[in-house]
Amino acid sequence: MRYAILSDIHANIEALEAVLEDMRSLRIDRLLHLGDIINYGPDPAHCLERVIELGIDGVTGNHERALLSRASAGNLNITAYDSLSATREMLAEEQLDHLANLPVTRVVDGMLLVHGCPPDSVSEYISHHDYRSRIYGLDEVFMKMEQSIAFVGHTHLLGLYTQDEEFKTDLHYGERLKLDQDLIHIVNVGSVGQPRDGNTHARYVIYDSAGMSIEPRYVSYPVTITVEKIYRSEMPDLNGERLISGY
Repeated sequence: MRYAILSDIHANIEALEAVLEDMRSLRIDRLLHLGDIINYGPDPAHCLERVIELGIDGVTGNHERALLSRASAGNLNITAYDSLSATREMLAEEQLDHLANLPVTRVVDGMLLVHGCPPDSVSEYISHHDYRSRIYGLDEVFMKMEQSIAFVGHTHLLGLYTQDEEFKTDLHYGERLKLDQDLIHIVNVGSVGQPRDGNTHARYVIYDSAGMSIEPRYVSYPVTITVEKIYRSEMPDLNGERLISGY
């Protein structure tokens, strides 16, 4: 099976549609998402509508939880927090119900899906763990995993963590990377709608479960259209400025 795995769409319909168009010729068997469909961007309802329409199964993100829980909202940065009320006003009750029913984790074809950090954290950043740290050691994260591969988002950064103490960030567009079946891997698929590494392209990852390989995809989209929509909305202007800079 070939899976397209998306994360952190963040209400950016232009980026989402570009990603969907990119995968049309790539023989994708199933689409999955890792949460944070909403917030920051100007089109939360449209993005969620497309996710539901296409039957994209997935998990909850910290922004979904923040939208539905005041306690979780308190953990957001000030810009994300200020965007929540505008996001909530654009969503229908049935859409809020859909978000409320998203699970924290999901296991599909032997792979773990979780927004933040394995085995089951929505808000913890995988990037805050280090291979050699006694307190935030990645070895403990790997030990807690029951699956040999996990897919995460949350950091908005593309990367691959392997059990042999190697972290890869130089994952190139269209390059198929064969994974070692004897090791445990954690793949951070990057962000569709809010990249944070200076590259404004939308990101997602294709996973081939039969060949146990990953293929990062970088997709251009009309960023200025999204930015102008943010400026005309009740969202903070910073949300648009970050799209322009890619940070």
